Amino acid sequence: MCLVVVAAMLRFHPGFLLGDDPHYHTRIAEVITKTGSIPGWDPLSYGGRHHSYQPAFHILHVSTSLATGVNPRLVAPLLAPILGVVSGLAVGLVANRWGGDFFTAFLLTTFAPIHIIKTSMLIPDTIFLVLTPFFFLFFHRSVTRFKLGSMLASGFLFGLLILTNSSWVLLVPIVVLFSATRRSLVFIPILSLGFLVASGWLFFVPHTDGYQQFLLLGGRFEYVENLGIVFPLGFFGMVWMAKNWRGWLEGEQHSQGLLLLWAGLFLPIPMLAFYGNRVLVYLVAPLAILSSFVAKASKKKKGVPRLLTIFLVSICLTQGFFALDRLEPLVTVGDVNLLGWARSNTPPNGVLLSYGTHIPTYYARHPVVADPLRQEAPGGYARWAEMVKAFWGCEEDFWGVVNSYGVSCVFLSSWLGSRREVLARWLELGGREKGFMVVERWDGLAMWCLPPALGWHTQQTQVVSC
Repeated sequence: MCLVVVAAMLRFHPGFLLGDDPHYHTRIAEVITKTGSIPGWDPLSYGGRHHSYQPAFHILHVSTSLATGVNPRLVAPLLAPILGVVSGLAVGLVANRWGGDFFTAFLLTTFAPIHIIKTSMLIPDTIFLVLTPFFFLFFHRSVTRFKLGSMLASGFLFGLLILTNSSWVLLVPIVVLFSATRRSLVFIPILSLGFLVASGWLFFVPHTDGYQQFLLLGGRFEYVENLGIVFPLGFFGMVWMAKNWRGWLEGEQHSQGLLLLWAGLFLPIPMLAFYGNRVLVYLVAPLAILSSFVAKASKKKKGVPRLLTIFLVSICLTQGFFALDRLEPLVTVGDVNLLGWARSNTPPNGVLLSYGTHIPTYYARHPVVADPLRQEAPGGYARWAEMVKAFWGCEEDFWGVVNSYGVSCVFLSSWLGSRREVLARWLELGGREKGFMVVERWDGLAMWCLPPALGWHTQQTQVVSC
C-alpha cells in the first residue's frame, strides 16, 4: 500500500498541467462542459482543424468533472495519478493471472520513468494504458479456452480502445498474428464486435489522417533511457522463456509468453512510425510481465526473493524520483498571467506570435502563428517552420512572419530563455515604426501589441511592471 501511495504522489502535481497536449484536451473538455456537445471544429489549433479525437477520453474527463463539481482544469492533475496507478495494478493483475509475480510487474510498470511521465498527464494514452492489459487478458482467454464471456469482454474492450486512442490500430496485427500461431479464427468476431461498438464514431464522424507526417525510423530514440531497468529485466525474462521453452509447448504459459513476445518484440516494428516515447511506454507492460516470470521462478531459491525485492524496490524508487526531473511544468506564473491578459484585453481574433503550441491557445484563447507538426493542418509544416524562423532566425525573418500573418501581439515567453533579449531589442528598434509597444511585463517576460489590438477595450491600457 505504501508503494501505491508513493507511485500516486510521484504523478500528483496539483495546480498546473504537465506537458503540451493536456492543455488542448482540457480546453476541449471545458468546451464540452460549457456547451454540452463535442465540438466538430477547433478554430484555434493548427490554424483551424476538425476535432477528430476519439470521444471516450473527453467523456471520462467531463463526466468526472460533472460528478465531482470540479472544473476540468483542476480534475486533470487529480485524475491522472489515479489512472496511472490503476494501470500498474492492471499489469500486476495480468502477470499474477498468467503465473508471474504481481509485485514485480507492478513495481516495474509504475516506477518506470517513461510510464510516470506519460501517466502524470491526463491524455488519451493514460486510459489506453489502463484498458490494454485487460484486453490482452480476455483476448488470450478467448483464444486458448474459447470462452464466450471472454470473447464478448475482449471485443467490448477493443471497441473502447478504438474510442480512446488512435494506437488501437497497432493491436490489430498482434491479435491476428497470435491467433494465427494458435490456428484460431476467434479474432474475427472479437475485432468485429470492437468495430461495432465504436461504429458510431468510427464510420460517421469526419476524420483527418494524423499519421501522414511520421516517417519510418522517425522515432525519438533518445528516450530509450527512460525504460531503465525494465529493458534488461525484460531481456532476462525472454532468455528464461527460451530456456524453459520445451516445458511450455503444451502448457498455457507457453501461449501467454508467446503473446507477450508478439507485443514486446513485434509491437515496436509498426510503431517506428510514431514518436519514440509512445513506443517505449507501450513496451513497459509486456516487458514487466516477462520480468515477473523470472521473479516468480526465483522465489523457489532460498534467499533470492528477499534480495530481489530489495533490489527492485530500491532501483524502482530511484528511477521514480529521477523522473521528477522531467516533470517540470512548461509554463510559469508569468506566462499564465500575460497570456491571460491577452485573453481579456485583446480581440479574440487577433493573431498571437508566441513560441509554443497548445499552451498559448489554452490561456490566451487566441489563434497563434503555428502549432505542432500536423500535415492535415492548412500549411501545417510551413506554419511551424515560420514560427521557428521568427524566433530563432534573423531580424528580417522575424518581421517577415509578423507582416505575413498579420500579427497583432508578440509574446516573449519563458520558453525563449535568453533569446528574449535579442527579440526585445528588435521590437524596441524596429517595432516603433510599426507601432508595437510593451503593454505588460512580468519577471522578465513581456507582451508587445499594436495599438489597434489595444483599442478593443475603451479603457486606457496602462503599462504595468512587476
